[in-house]
Amino acid sequence: MLDSVRTQERLSHSRILPLMERSFFIGLFSEYDSFIGSLLKAIYMCKPTLYKGIRREIALTDLLSFQNLDDVKKDMLEKEIDSFRRESYIEQISELERKFDIKTLKAFPEWSSFVEISQRRNVMTHNDGRVSQQYIMVCEGAGVKFDPKPMIGDELEITPEYLFNAIFVVSKVGYMLAHTLWRKVLVGELQEANEAMNETIYELLMRKRWTSAAAFGEFGLTDPMTKSIEEITQKIRVINTAIGLKHAKRKSDADALLNSFDWSACIRDFKLAIEVLKENYSEAAQIMRDIGKKGELVHQLAYHDWPLFEEFRGRREFQEAYEEIYKVPFLEKVSNEAQVASKKLKQTKLESLFSSGGSQVKKAAPKKAAPKKAVPKKAVPK
Repeated sequence: MLDSVRTQERLSHSRILPLMERSFFIGLFSEYDSFIGSLLKAIYMCKPTLYKGIRREIALTDLLSFQNLDDVKKDMLEKEIDSFRRESYIEQISELERKFDIKTLKAFPEWSSFVEISQRRNVMTHNDGRVSQQYIMVCEGAGVKFDPKPMIGDELEITPEYLFNAIFVVSKVGYMLAHTLWRKVLVGELQEANEAMNETIYELLMRKRWTSAAAFGEFGLTDPMTKSIEEITQKIRVINTAIGLKHAKRKSDADALLNSFDWSACIRDFKLAIEVLKENYSEAAQIMRDIGKKGELVHQLAYHDWPLFEEFRGRREFQEAYEEIYKVPFLEKVSNEAQVASKKLKQTKLESLFSSGGSQVKKAAPKKAAPKKAVPKKAVPK
């Protein structure tokens, strides 16, 4: 017992945990840097005309050392990206706005948080974690409200809560950049981009990352992200975003989102989702019976797997309706087996509908349309 107490005391005074937290924090930006580099490479490869915008000189001796023009272009792009990553994170965003003629890359709620996080990264890397005049000046210039305002020389901490928030903010920035640039540069791939966005939101729900699913979904419902989107794809995004909002303890926002759309003429599967999200469980159970064994979107596996039914599954109304429809009781063991089985499938019907966007289901097909098999899409063009 005494040894345990002494171990506890040593750990409480140890620098190991703060150093680990700092290491994870700096590593977050290493991953972000790698992602931005891969994103830019993918965009240039998909649209080679962008190479004309690279302004670089090359010595004749260096030029003659390349085997072909493709090697020259590859080398020039590598140097362009390397120079880009040497800029501050604020200047990187500004440079992307200039290069791709976009004026909204800084127009998101977490912009000031992103600036502070990136400046804290610089302080951790170059100033031993101590506040500098530049840290204060840049943060205040981006609208950061300090409470209280740190003094020059103060040591900044990376608490677990701060680290988790930093991961969320940096991930969201990368996600927004990818989808904004994808739609700007590759205008012919809007359907693929929309399906990839729905897939990402769905995967976040499956991993119970409710806050991220809600935030990514809200961004996905902004005007630039819903340009030329099919109605069913948009409504799937609305439902999945509302699921994230509700589980992130933002039920009033989820209700407001659902109420902002007209669901009167939609298929019964959507009406089921609305009643479940609004916790009208008796009505939801009756719609389950009306849908029967297989709807346009919902089928037996969906009841086991889709996070929409996370809370509804434990209700008597659900279990009675399920047993009435499928002639077997809904058991937790069955639910677990269904989840394991679904993960082994490379692409299930559920995933193709609820994650890739539901483009297989025709807009006004109440019960007849047979969904086509979807092709999985990636979140970043390659």
